[in-house]
Amino acid sequence: MESLRPIDPLLVGQRCLVGQEPSAHAALIVSVPRHACNAWLASAPGVPFWDEVLSEVRRRSRGVMSRWNPPSVTGPEMLGAVMDRTGHGDGGCGLVDPPEALYPAVDKSAFNSMRERCE
Repeated sequence: MESLRPIDPLLVGQRCLVGQEPSAHAALIVSVPRHACNAWLASAPGVPFWDEVLSEVRRRSRGVMSRWNPPSVTGPEMLGAVMDRTGHGDGGCGLVDPPEALYPAVDKSAFNSMRERCE
C-alpha cells in the first residue's frame, strides 16, 4: 500500500493503530459496524497488544478451521477478536477512523456480493 497523503495526523496520540475495512464492506459483507483490516498496521515498539495477537494466532492455528480459513487465524476476524478483548487503552490498539482515511473505495471484487445483500 502506498500512502497518497502523510499519515502523521492519524498517528497523533496513538501507540498502536489497525486499519478498518471500508464502511460498505463492514456493513454489507460481514454485517458489523466496524471491521478491522490486517493490510495496514502501525505501532510503537513493545505495545502489549501484539503479544495478545501472537497468542491468539497460536491458539487459532491449532483449530480445525485453520487450514480452510486462514483469515480467521491471521486476518481481520482474529484482529477484531483481540481488539474486542483488549480494548484501546492499557496496551490495546485503536482503529483508524474514519475507515475511508485508508480505504476510500470498496473492493470491486466484492460488488456482486454487496449488491445481493442490498436487493
